[in-house]
This record gives sequence, structure tokens and C-alpha cells, in this order.
Amino acid sequence: MTNTVNIMGSNGSDNRGVTSTFMRLIRLVAPHTQLLVAFSFYLLVSISVTWPGVMHLSSALIGRMGGDNYEHAWYLWWLAEVLFDGAGTPATIPILNHPSGVYVPLNLTHTPILAIPAIFSRVSTPIIAYNSFILLAPLLTALAMYFLVLELTKRRATALLGGLLFAFTPYAFGHIQAGHLSQITMVGFPLFALNLIRLLRSPTWLQAATAALSAFLAASHPSHLPYFILPTAIIIIGSEKLNLDNLRTTTTLVGAAIITLTLLAPFYAPLLAQSDDITTLSSELGGQLSKSIDIASFVIPPPGNPWIPHALKPAALRVVSNADETHGYLGLVGFLLAVIGICSQRGLVSHWVLLTGGAALLSLGPVLKLAGEPIMLTIDGSAHPLQLPYALLDQLPFFNWSRTPARFGATIHFGLTILAAYGLDALLIRLRRKHSRWILTGFLCTVGVTERIITFPFPTAPAWQTPSLQVLTNSRDKRAVLNVPVSFTTNNLALYGQTMHERPIVGGRIFRGSMHDQQNPEFLDALLRPTPNHDIISQPTRSQRLAILSNYGIGAIINQHSAENYQDSHRDALIATLGPPTTASTLDTLFLLPRRYTTLTGPTFALHPDDWQKPEQWGDVPARWFADHARIYLYSANPVSGHLQLTTIPGQQLHRIRLDINHQPLTTLIVGDWANYSTPETTLQAGLNQLSFTDLDAPEQVWGDLRCVGITALAGEFPLPLECDPHIKEQRTLSVALQSVTWHPSPNSVPLALFDNLIALDSVSWPPVVNPGKNLELTLNAHSLRSVKDDLMIFVHLVSSTGELLSQWDSAPLNGQFATSKWGAFQQLGFSLTVPIPDSGHPGTYQVELGWYDPLTGVRLPISTSSRPNHHNVLALGSFVID
Repeated sequence: MTNTVNIMGSNGSDNRGVTSTFMRLIRLVAPHTQLLVAFSFYLLVSISVTWPGVMHLSSALIGRMGGDNYEHAWYLWWLAEVLFDGAGTPATIPILNHPSGVYVPLNLTHTPILAIPAIFSRVSTPIIAYNSFILLAPLLTALAMYFLVLELTKRRATALLGGLLFAFTPYAFGHIQAGHLSQITMVGFPLFALNLIRLLRSPTWLQAATAALSAFLAASHPSHLPYFILPTAIIIIGSEKLNLDNLRTTTTLVGAAIITLTLLAPFYAPLLAQSDDITTLSSELGGQLSKSIDIASFVIPPPGNPWIPHALKPAALRVVSNADETHGYLGLVGFLLAVIGICSQRGLVSHWVLLTGGAALLSLGPVLKLAGEPIMLTIDGSAHPLQLPYALLDQLPFFNWSRTPARFGATIHFGLTILAAYGLDALLIRLRRKHSRWILTGFLCTVGVTERIITFPFPTAPAWQTPSLQVLTNSRDKRAVLNVPVSFTTNNLALYGQTMHERPIVGGRIFRGSMHDQQNPEFLDALLRPTPNHDIISQPTRSQRLAILSNYGIGAIINQHSAENYQDSHRDALIATLGPPTTASTLDTLFLLPRRYTTLTGPTFALHPDDWQKPEQWGDVPARWFADHARIYLYSANPVSGHLQLTTIPGQQLHRIRLDINHQPLTTLIVGDWANYSTPETTLQAGLNQLSFTDLDAPEQVWGDLRCVGITALAGEFPLPLECDPHIKEQRTLSVALQSVTWHPSPNSVPLALFDNLIALDSVSWPPVVNPGKNLELTLNAHSLRSVKDDLMIFVHLVSSTGELLSQWDSAPLNGQFATSKWGAFQQLGFSLTVPIPDSGHPGTYQVELGWYDPLTGVRLPISTSSRPNHHNVLALGSFVID
């Protein structure tokens, strides 16, 4: 009996100990049960709305093909390389744009928020890390919003709905679809607002530091600074203005601002140092109108929502101009609850109404759009778009850098969520039963998410491990990799491939990198494309192509079959140049290159494939037209001085074509006639040089083949008969055509004469023999030494050996169609003129004389020359014979 009692006593003591431990665990966990429930709920929603992404964590990227998901996955890999291996810096990346490397200070702004997923990418893979944090980002944002709403309403049900409404919006879904990991990481938004409110109500230095850290966390993307942090701070501080009379409040608030700026400075100072370049790039990219919210999209559900009525879908498609950026739908649940919140608690929510309304107004962009079209106002008989306040904000840094007014959508949903939380709070007060409150909350959560889904199932982008990538990954050769053809998709796949093979790549544009960084891949892509036997440039030989690839240190070329501009002919041209591929699949083709090539001799040309129309035969020489802007690449193994020679063919209008070399002005050609030009002497740098032709006047619209016309308004009939193509009947946009672009290493010839140190006559040519009754055709080239202010006339005299005037011609250039007062400094003009030979012209030798004069005064321009005789400001050029 004693033994039994002892045994039972011992068990009872153990049970009591276990029970006590369990109860302590319950007491520890119980206060956080609601938070765990919220976490689980938000995780379930995040997985559901991005389904089936969670099923492909290691084999696909959540987000559409063609988004920025590949760039963000690459950046996680690169940031891990920087943190663990010291490979460079987040902004200085030597393994992109080989051999130059790139500098992208925008990368620095993403670094704080992406550091943790970057570390995770080292212990997993960049693909798994990217996908995991795409799922976690809205979850964490929802939890942060949960705490803010709980602070404001003191009710967990409203906090649960608030987190859901802010984190899972059409705005967020659009950026998840686009792969904008840094853009959807908005966990700092609610934390910043929460800690700023607490700071104003309880001004301590610990709270100031917490508010500063929250602001630092909220600045995960440059657009968050002007679009959220600044307006939200102004609204919150304004709503708590009574506390600003307290010196401690003001001091800690200023201290928090200083701490925030100190934390942000290392990440944003390099970006501010390049503000001019970023502003220029943003202007080139454009998109403010297409990335502004259409006012109708606030009330029309997303067109890809699976429950949208079929009759409403056409209207939904019209109001969403960009499927990633411009989903403005507020949601019926959020909007109605916000109205209830405004009506029931006006004084408490007025500042949130101001924040939401102001953000909504600015999200509409510079002009008001309705149903896909700008709203026009008629003023003095002319239609003008209705401009909005954002047009003024766009003049400021950060605003004009973003070029996406629709990104105010995050601030809209932030304010709307708080208003909706107050609205739900007003409804729940009227429900006495607890289970009724949770039933209503659950119903609103379900509808609130499903009505705002932008697409289902959610798109994913493949993360292929092709045979080509496997070969490169296992290779010991660390020479650079070139991916062709150049395209948006090729760039994405090149970045993804680099995370596997870890070799330098030619190109690799990341986060709006400089357009200049694309020159190397664009040139090499053009160099390796199929080309006609005869063109406006001399075609590179196989040995020249191989020598240039060797100079670039390229060891492998991947032909990406998924590129938007992939063509079988391009692949065939690669095989003809490089030999049989090492591996080939339906996705790509890999060429491994030997280490030794022939030595490059002489400069090598290549045409940018997107800038030029197909060759046309003008006489016996090919010509190519371009519209507005065109590029020619010129690769030289060593620095060499010389000049370009080329022939221009005009359209029906005069065009001033500026010629730049390596982004530096070389000359401007005034093209109104079929003429030959020689540029000023210049020096090619060793390596790649870019020649850019830019039409300073607008391109013209032309119908059909200009060879069939046979004449231009400026220069008259073409100098030779042409075989035209009557099948070319469509409308074309043209500037000018070029022929025979060549490089000459010798210096250009000196001018024949200077006229008043204003106009230099470079060359004049004419036939040596002319018959009586015919015309003497002269071809002239001249350039201005400074801007010409007056409308001058040029004259040509044909004089006999006895000094008698046989014939003369006086006019402005280009048959009187070019007023010299439009002649800018250092611009070249090539044109022809015709001097009639009278039937009475006797056989013999005649002198050609030329000069310029002011028709208003009759005064000739003085002449300076050392190569030709002149008298009375008339230049003697040479002679011809009447046969």
C-alpha cells in the first residue's frame, strides 16, 4: 500500500508540473494568438492570389514574362556576391557591360530592403529567394498595417481587415505581376505612420529613433519618398499640430528627420549626384500619360478579374493603359466602408480624407483621362487637354524621375484602408454578438480580396536550366558571354543566366541603367546579323567579325530563341560565322569560341538593325532611308584620325542632319540635294565608335517610291534615270537616305576659299566638256564658319578667254529654296546648280567664276584664298571647253 501511494504521489507531482508548464505556455502565447491567426490568414491569402507560384518556387519566377522579376532575382544574387565575396558594390558592377562594367546608383536605394532576401539567396537560390519574398512582402505589409489600424481603432477585427485591404490591392497585384520586389515591399509604410503618430504623442528620443528607422525602411524605392513619406508626414504632423507647441516634440521630430536623412544619405547621395542624367533618361523613357490612372478606373474592376461581368470588360480594358501600373480600382468594400467611416467619424478622419483625396488627384497624372482618352477643353477654337496639379510637381526631382503618377496608388489605398477601418469599426459597434462581428469581418475580407484580383491564375516566368546554361556553368572558361539578339527578353534571360554561370556578360541592363551601356551588345548584335552583299557600308568579313569578338574577350554566344526579334536567318548567320553550335535546343543555341583569332586591320562598320530601312538601288549604288534618328557603328582596333565621306539623297523637304561621333557633334549636313559630303577631320577612339544621324527637322510622310517621282522640289530632277519599284505604295516616314559611307584615314582637304570668313567653299566640280545649247552642271560643297544672318545670293559667271561674259546664274542655293539666313554655324551644304550655255557659244575654253553677294546692297563678300586667283571679289575656279 505504501509503495502504491508513493507511486501515485510521484505521478501526481509530475502531472502538476506538466500542467503548470503548459499553462505558462498558454499564458505566454495567448496574447499573440490573434497575431498568429492574422499571420496565417495573410499567408494563405498571399499564396492564394499568386497561385500557382508557390508550386514553382525553384522552377519559375512569380510575375509575368517580360517583367522586372529577372532583374530583381539577379540583383539578389549580385548583392549576395557583394556581401559575401566583395565582388564590387551594389552600384559598381564590373561583370555587366563587359568589358566596361556599369555604374547604377539606383541599385543602392534598393539595398536596405533587399539585403535579407539577398542573404537568403546565398543559402538557397536567387529564384527561391525572390519567390519567397514576393510571397512574404505583402504578408509583412499586412501585418504592419494590422498594428497601425489596431493602434487607431483598438479593435482586432478592423485591424485584420485593414491589413488585408492595404496589402492586397490591384496596385500591389500589378507590381507583383511586374516583378517589382522593392516596390511591393511596403512594410515600412504603416510602421512609419504608426511611429510618427507615437512620436508626436509621446516625444522621446527612443521613439524618434524608431520613427527614423521606420522612415528608412519605408524608402525601399525612390518613388516612395515623394509619393508616400512626404505627403503622409505632412498630413500626420498637421493633424497633431497642437503638440508642436511643445519644444520637446519639435526637437525630437527634427532629430528623427536628421536621423532619417543620415541613414538615407549613403544610399541616395550617389543618385542625387546623377540627377541630370536620371532626368534625361526619364524624359527619353517617357510614359507619364500611359502610367497615369484613368479616373474611370477607380470604379471599374480590373479587366482580368475572374468575376468581372463580361459586358464591363471592354470598358475595363480601355481604362487600364498599363496592366502593371494603372489599376486604380478602389474596391466596393473599401470604398463603401470609407464612406461610412467619413460619415460616422468626420472630425477623427478628416486628415486621412485629405491624404487619400490628394493622392487620388495626383495619381491622375498631368492631364485628366476618362475611358482611355484625355478630356479636352476648347479655348479660342483650339482643343487643349485639361491639365492637373501633377504637371507642376513633375518639374521636381524624384517626381520627374519616377514618370509614374499611378504609383500614388499606394498612398491612396493606405488612406482608404484607414477610412475603411473606421467605417467597419462603426458597423461593429452596432453588432452586439461577437460571432456576428467576425462573420461580417470574414465576409468583407473575402469580398475585399476577390473583387480586386487583377488576374487568375497568376502568371509566372520560366527559370529554365537549358543545356546551354548547364555547359557554361560547368565550364572553366571565364571569358565573357554575349546574348543575342538584343531585346528586352534577351536582357532578362542574360541576367538570369549569369546567376548560374557567373561569367561576365556583354550588356546586362539593370534598373534603368544608362542607354550608353547598350552600345556594346547592340554593335555586336548588328555585327553578327545577316547582311546583303552590297550596302551603304562595306560589310565586315568573317575574319573581322571573329577578330572583334576576340578583342572583346568573348568566349560564348547564346542565341536566345525567346527574344521578341528572333529570326532563323540570324541563327543561320551565326553558324556561318562561328561554325556548328556546341548545344542547341528549342530555347537557345550555344556557340563556344576559340581563344585565338586573326588580327583586326582597319575600321569595321555595322548598321544598327532597327534604324534603317531596306536597301534600295539608286543608280548603281545601294541607299538606305532612315527616319528621325539612325546609328552606324565603327570599330577600330587603335586610335586613328581621318574623316567620313558619304552621299545624301533628299526627300521632298529640306532636312538638317546633325552627325555626332561618340555623342559629340561633328557636323550638320543641310540635305536638300543629292550630294557628296566630307566631314571635318576627327579621331576614332580605340574600340567602338558610334555615328549618330539626327534629323533636326521633323521627318516627312512620303507615299510610294521616291525613285518613281524622279524630282524634288528643292533640287529639281535627279541627275540620272532610276529604276523604281511601283509595288511600294504605302505611306512611309522618311528623313533622308545615305549612300557610300566610307572612312578615310587621310586628313580632309583645305577649303578652296573663304568668303568674308563666313562661308568656306570646300569643293566645286563640273564636266570638262559641254556642247552649245546645253547646261553646265556644277556641284558645290560649302560650310558656314558662323551663323549667317543675311539672305545671300551665289553667282556663277562663265567667261571667255577674252573676258566676255558668256552666261551667268544668280540665286539662293537649292534653286532659291534655301535662305542662307537659316544657315547655322559649322553646317555643311551640298547642292547642284545649272548654268545654261547659249546656242551661240563658240567652241573654245571658258573660265568658271563664282562669288557671293548681298542682294539688298549688291556688295560682294570679300574672298580669302591661296589656291585660286580672284579679282573684284570673284573667285576664278578653273575652265571647261565648249566643243
